[in-house]
Amino acid sequence: ESESESESDESDDESAGAAVGGRTSAGEAETDDSDDGEAWDDLSFDPFEEEEGPSNVVLGNEIDEYGSQVIDAATVYKLIQRCTGDEPPSGRFLKDVVLMFAYFCGSGLAFVRLLTRRFVRVTKVPEDLSEQEQEVWKRKTMLPRMLRVTNVLKVWMDVHPRLFQRSPEVVDAVRTFVRDCLEPASTQLAGNVLAHLQRKLSEELTAPPPKHRLHKCPKVKMSSAKLKNVTRDEFSLDQLHPLEAARQITLIDERLYRAIQPDECLQQSWTKRNKAELAPNVLAMIKQFCDLGLWVVTQLVSEKNIEKRAGRLSKAIHIAYECVRLKNWNGAMAVLSGLQNSAVYRLRNTWALLPSSAWDMWEEIQPTFRCDENFAALRSALKESSPPAVPYLGMFLSDLTFIDSETNFVDENPHLVNFVKIRYVAGIIEHMAFFVSQPYCLEPVPKLQTLLLSLRFIPEPELFQASVACESRRSRPSADTAGKKPKSPSKQGSWIQFAKRDKEADTRAPSTGSLPRKKKKWYRSLRRSSAPGSQPSSEDLNNIKLSSSDSAAKEADSDGAAVGTSGGGGAMKALPGRAPSVRQQAAARAASSPNSSRSKLKECSESRSSSADLRGRAESLELDPATHAKSAPKEGSHDE
Repeated sequence: ESESESESDESDDESAGAAVGGRTSAGEAETDDSDDGEAWDDLSFDPFEEEEGPSNVVLGNEIDEYGSQVIDAATVYKLIQRCTGDEPPSGRFLKDVVLMFAYFCGSGLAFVRLLTRRFVRVTKVPEDLSEQEQEVWKRKTMLPRMLRVTNVLKVWMDVHPRLFQRSPEVVDAVRTFVRDCLEPASTQLAGNVLAHLQRKLSEELTAPPPKHRLHKCPKVKMSSAKLKNVTRDEFSLDQLHPLEAARQITLIDERLYRAIQPDECLQQSWTKRNKAELAPNVLAMIKQFCDLGLWVVTQLVSEKNIEKRAGRLSKAIHIAYECVRLKNWNGAMAVLSGLQNSAVYRLRNTWALLPSSAWDMWEEIQPTFRCDENFAALRSALKESSPPAVPYLGMFLSDLTFIDSETNFVDENPHLVNFVKIRYVAGIIEHMAFFVSQPYCLEPVPKLQTLLLSLRFIPEPELFQASVACESRRSRPSADTAGKKPKSPSKQGSWIQFAKRDKEADTRAPSTGSLPRKKKKWYRSLRRSSAPGSQPSSEDLNNIKLSSSDSAAKEADSDGAAVGTSGGGGAMKALPGRAPSVRQQAAARAASSPNSSRSKLKECSESRSSSADLRGRAESLELDPATHAKSAPKEGSHDE
């Protein structure tokens, strides 16, 4: 039996490329048959029950739910021993070991073989015990260990059901273990394990989520009947209701996200050559994400009418806003990724036509999806979210890629598994599963979901040329947008931010929307008192001094209101209760000086004298008569 076991070990190690002992240069586990064969032949030696020390277990500073120190590094034997020993393991530790078995075993066959070796040793009765002591040992020691070994096997089936459905050799290995080891020891345990295995083999992995029974689903905004005759080529943003579109996108994303299995997120399976086999559900969700973003870009750059294009842009922002309200962060990021495409954010004239309601929604959701500081804002929003929700998958895949760069084994001792890394990866996968623990209470619209799953879009290399056809690179605001302030897109980091005003192109009078209430009154009074067709400048508004009440403003002396031109350089008396400003003090000194040329010019303008009188006065003031005659008011005119 030992010889056949050693032969099977050797063949399994060659086919799987990994096993239980040390580590190759590539970071994978391998079996050292020369060192390990004698140990397994000698049943008196049990590496699982070897005394713990720095050479096989390294403890950390954290404390688990049972009050014990967590493991930072350990040999494979000690990990299995902690799961199947006399003391029950913590639930988190058992799930971490079972979930991440491929990091230290390499294959499912190696893990079954490891459990088989453990079961053989826990059922070996010590020979130095009497018959009565053996019965006590079987009841108090052997039976709990047997139950824990079978429990590890059943939890493994629960966590990795896809492994058993696509690996018949692993199923055969489990059945062999049950027939040769478990059934002679306990027929009841053997029957339970086989029944559990059969359930997992017949279980549908892509089963629909359970229906929400607590609340009634909201009424749909658009039924399948409205889209009955719509084809893939005719489907556009114009036909969508923003809220219902966000609901159906959320249901699609939830279904794809729920179908992802834990083993698809391990060892960067979605980047391997055979990724279609290793991570089909991850690839399906990535494809839907990219298709939705490219479809949004296509819908915008394929519309030549600028007003219709602006309407589509507003609707796309509204859909993203509703996705955020539904806590579908993945769908919102897909739509916003289309809006941040270079073919879209360069359409300045289109962004200029956005209504204020669309800008309000944009400013509310855009900061959440900025990717600076490793999606800090999005992570904060996720932390406050409760199920049901669909998180942004790309954020988790980035975390898994970053952590997977660490080695699976400790550099100082290649026999010790880096369990700190295993805890981090397992924590991310557990966090991913948390958000779909409850279903959405939404009614599906089959026709709309079919259209959203089969979107037509322009190939990505052709999108920019289509955008240039809509608005050339040197285009100026058209007649339709001449009276509106264009929005100027700009990049910050790797995200697109659109400013609401372009200061260089804004030459109109300042709006009163951002002024205080009293300053608006002054602004309107200036407009009424100014000449037809003229408007007060920004400098005039800045020179307005408001009192604490309207009566104080009415008491201002009109003589010091404005001297000279209407360019805002006039002086005003200090308001009651306030010290005069520097400008007011300078104007008062100039007006009170008897030799002031400015005050004498004021007398000339108020006297309405003839041109000859003004010329003589100018000579007395040592001014150039020719220059002053040009600017002198005509006789009979009223000009300050």
